[in-house]
Amino acid sequence: MQFITNNSFCFQFDIVSAYHHVNIFMPHTEFLGFSWRHENTEKWYKFLVLPFGLSSACYIFTKITRPLIKKWRGEGKQVLMYLDDGLGTHTDEETCKTMSNQVRQDLIQSGFVPKNEKSKWSPMKLLVFLGYSIDTNRGTITIPNERVQKVLKTIADVEYYVSKHGKVHARLVASLVGQIVSMSYVIGNVAYIMSKHLSIDILSMTSWNSCIVLSTESLIQIKFWRENLEHVNVKKFSSDVSCQSVVYSDASNTGYGGYVVETPFNIAHGMWSECEASKSSTWKELNAVRNILLSMINVY
Repeated sequence: MQFITNNSFCFQFDIVSAYHHVNIFMPHTEFLGFSWRHENTEKWYKFLVLPFGLSSACYIFTKITRPLIKKWRGEGKQVLMYLDDGLGTHTDEETCKTMSNQVRQDLIQSGFVPKNEKSKWSPMKLLVFLGYSIDTNRGTITIPNERVQKVLKTIADVEYYVSKHGKVHARLVASLVGQIVSMSYVIGNVAYIMSKHLSIDILSMTSWNSCIVLSTESLIQIKFWRENLEHVNVKKFSSDVSCQSVVYSDASNTGYGGYVVETPFNIAHGMWSECEASKSSTWKELNAVRNILLSMINVY
């Protein structure tokens, strides 16, 4: 998300049945079998492609799409992917449109099929990505109203059971905590702090179906979210002005060399003067980085 800045333009894409693009090595498919009862008979099936729910599936698919990210980042494109969801951004609308077309073409040539219903290739300033509402005009990230209302409804259900029965199912309280923690990117660490006692109460139970008598502290935390959730639902874009470039460099007694990660085909090198060669190794290493960045100034 650090790529997105005020008034920038964005496009987003989604891949159709992303995991199903990955074939399973045939001798290993027997380890991904399951049975299903149909018309009083039990039938056995096995996955021939990467299945949803496999613990290593996320890691595998991320590694497979990594070469695309490396290509785009190497070309200076600000693109990110989380599994089958992707987003690109640029401050210039026409450049963003060109990026969008190139990314779409790269996906198709790689064998992936973009999902038309969820992909938005035209540059825009207002979108929902990974469950967050992004507004570059205002420079904010918020939780969509549907998610907020879902949390408030869960809170109402918990309070109803507590007031009527004096206790509530652990599963419902766990659902509430999970929803609150999932919003931590926007509302910050308060999501963890103000759900701590609820989590402690949940851990005291032996089963999801057990009933909890919530502690006074937990009830206070539930009230806090009921009264404040809508007020803390905003996060401003970070205004980090520090350098975001990564430089690989080395320096010796005679000279230096290196390159900037975003421009891997532009290599900078030079020799030290007699005066510079007599300076410390720390000075040489730091000035190597400085000289490399200065030599790339026209590239940016």
